[in-house]
Amino acid sequence: MGGKSKRQRRKRKRSDVHDEETVMKRRLGLLVFVSRNEALARILDTAIELWFGFGDPVSIHILACVAHQNLDKLGEARGSGGPVLKQTVTWENLYSAYESFKHSNGDPDHRDQFPSDNNTALLEDCVPAFKRIFGFHTPWMMTFGFHQTRHESTVKQRLSTLLPGVRIDDLAQLQMQQFANKVQPIFVRAYRQGLR
Repeated sequence: MGGKSKRQRRKRKRSDVHDEETVMKRRLGLLVFVSRNEALARILDTAIELWFGFGDPVSIHILACVAHQNLDKLGEARGSGGPVLKQTVTWENLYSAYESFKHSNGDPDHRDQFPSDNNTALLEDCVPAFKRIFGFHTPWMMTFGFHQTRHESTVKQRLSTLLPGVRIDDLAQLQMQQFANKVQPIFVRAYRQGLR
């Protein structure tokens, strides 16, 4: 069978269809209508929440890779704004475990390995790319960004201005989970007040 590949043959389903059946399924919760930025925000937030909670590194890796690849494609389509890590790290080092999980070879005894530090690097690359592309951060993204830059004086000064009454130096000294438990609710309140 020649001609088009499976990818080319796949029909795109319109997501803006509002026929009675589709509307009913949405009302019943059988269909979730989600924008690309909302889906990516949820994926990144889940990966970050798992990362702060010392969650399963494989799950974090899968989520971070999905977000990273989507942000890369979005940045490519815009001509800028996507992640930069892919430009400086070989594909094998960045996505090899993800690709191995995604394309199973059918061997139940097959083993994969990857450096779990890749998860932090992927998230560090995704969070600013998300902001460049969509123009905002979620509270979890803000929490992660602050955690990764918490010892930089310019970050402390900016946060002192944005979050008056919060003792930034005390927060910066907390362990990961304690940090997330204290800081994320602060960023939720700030987000609701318009900080993005």
